[in-house]
Amino acid sequence: MNEVFQWDIMSIRSEAYEKGIVSEEGQEAYVLPALKAKYADEQYAKILEYIHLLENLADTYQTNWLRLNDLAGPPYPSFTMHELNETCNAHINMLIIDATVLQVAFSNPEIIYQLKLQHLPAFGNYGLPDKSYGCNHAVFLSECDHEANEYTIWTWGTSVKLTREILLGYPTTQRGYHTAPDTYVPAWNTGALCAAVIADKVNVD
Repeated sequence: MNEVFQWDIMSIRSEAYEKGIVSEEGQEAYVLPALKAKYADEQYAKILEYIHLLENLADTYQTNWLRLNDLAGPPYPSFTMHELNETCNAHINMLIIDATVLQVAFSNPEIIYQLKLQHLPAFGNYGLPDKSYGCNHAVFLSECDHEANEYTIWTWGTSVKLTREILLGYPTTQRGYHTAPDTYVPAWNTGALCAAVIADKVNVD
């Protein structure tokens, strides 16, 4: 459904361009009522909730809701120790992870054991690629034992313990992503975490 929703936004924005409406404010004013009309039926209630959420966030942060809708999470691992601590302390969390390290943990636990002894990340060692190709899975971080360097992750109906080195890795670069013109810096890392979603509570209607 997300692909259809994004396509509708692009289609309506194209209509606006054809009518000479090119400013961000004009596009926003043109697209919003058209989207609400298209998804007015009760079966699209969740999509309408999402649209209202974008509106509220745009009002709160004084920005354009179309810009907010275009935001995406980091495409490669870039998690920090500070963010890991925040996730550990959260009441509810979901980690966005590269499942490669989970597959290694389940199929070759001895490798994970050796990586823990050597304080090494999975990527760049034991025949794995130098760095992740991107995150593709969501998991629950159920327990954090900082002293033992063990972080328990629930996924695929079971749990696995990974180290902070496996989760966070070491600084690296990603071709095509830079923070200044012609300058590539280690904004990413050789870990396995791209992002997290945390919450104090979840409401189920």
